[in-house]
Order: sequence, then C-alpha cells, then structure tokens
Amino acid sequence: MKLSQLNLLWQSLGGLLAPIILTLLILQLATGQILNFYQWLMWLHLPLFFLHEYEEYVLNSDGFKKFVNSDTFLALNPPLENRPLDDLMILVINLGAWVWGFSGAVLAPVYPWLGAGFLVFQILINCLTHPLAFQFQAKGYNPGLATTLLFFLPYITFTVWYVISHQLFTVTDWRLTLLLGVGLSALLPLWSFTRLQGVRAYLTAPESSS
Repeated sequence: MKLSQLNLLWQSLGGLLAPIILTLLILQLATGQILNFYQWLMWLHLPLFFLHEYEEYVLNSDGFKKFVNSDTFLALNPPLENRPLDDLMILVINLGAWVWGFSGAVLAPVYPWLGAGFLVFQILINCLTHPLAFQFQAKGYNPGLATTLLFFLPYITFTVWYVISHQLFTVTDWRLTLLLGVGLSALLPLWSFTRLQGVRAYLTAPESSS
C-alpha cells in the first residue's frame, strides 16, 4: 500500500469516527454521566481534530499539501510537489497527534497538562496559521480554515476559560503545558526548514559535483 493510500485510509476513518464520538459525548453530557468535565473536554478535542484533518486532506484532496508546498512561506521557488510537506511527514505528524490526543484524554485526571499541551500546539500550528499567517501570501480560504474558525477557536477558548475559572491547574501544570506545547510546535517548522535546506543545497550544488 502506498503512503498516499494509507494516509487516505486514516483521514477517512477519522471523518467516520468524528460524528460517532461527538454523538456519544453529547449523550454522556445530556444524561449527566460525566464524572470529570475537563476529561470530557479532552475527549471532545479528538473528533474536532479528526474533522479538521478531514477538511484538510479528504474534502480537499492533496489540497493542504499542495497549498503548503506552493502558497505559503514554506514553499520553495519554484515549488516542489513533495517539499517540504510529503506523505511521510503528513503520516508522522498526524498519527502522532492522534496518539497525543488519545493519551491526553485518557490521562487527563492524572496529567492534565498532557492534553492541554496539545491545545497549545493547536494554537501555534493551526489557529495562528490558517486564519492569520497563511493569509499574507494566499488571501482567502485554505484547507483547514473552516474547522479552525468554527471548531478549534471556540473550543480552545472555552477550555482555557474553564481551566482558569475553576483553577484546575497548578503552576507546575501550566509550566508543563507550555513546555510541551511550545516545544513540540517548534519541531515542525524546524523539520520543514531542515528539509528545505537540504533541497536548496542540492539544487544549488555545482554541476561538476553531481
């Protein structure tokens, strides 16, 4: 199976699972079966993230990869189809995020900063890029913008408000949240720029060295 086909499999699976998980969470909320509302919020993050990926990759087939590689500050000049973002990078980042989101939900009562760090990641990687940073070079719609505006921003705003208003986090929790979220967020542009530097070095190498 090609990586592109494998990616389409989990991207489509996420779109299938999202409404099922959302329905179960709403039923749990409506019937008053929630023991830990913060943990419920961490579970809510998963289907919202699945829908975001579905918009980026399924509703816009190859749209987000092509968009990043052609119309953003990360794009080469002239653009390349698979640099900096390719199918392997898409797989590693997004399935890693699945594990992160699931772990953050399961472990929310014990390590609340784990799921909260994922929210910081979402702010830096999605909420500041789709509606803001990406607009400077490609004004208008981009794959992932709708779910960022309609789902991520309201959800993250409410979750942060809930945590602060109920004083759920210790100082250590906040520090670990920021350390994890900012640290992992920094790896993505670092990985991208490293890949771009390798391509640029190859393209500018003297012909005699090839």
